[in-house]
Amino acid sequence: MLKGMPIKEMRNTSNPNTFGIGVYMDIGITIIVTIAIMNEILVNIFRFFLSKLMHLSFYLTGSLLK
Repeated sequence: MLKGMPIKEMRNTSNPNTFGIGVYMDIGITIIVTIAIMNEILVNIFRFFLSKLMHLSFYLTGSLLK
């Protein structure tokens, strides 16, 4: 006998209020995870450009001091 998700879904659909809350919770968790992934991608992109900018500024200030 399969256990887990089918029984849980059957229980949730028997009560419309519980089913609605479960659906909204799943959607909310999906949105939160998606936003977290997008933020992580943006942080990695900006980290790359900031590191390149920092290396360039160190190079320029070092060459100006010589």
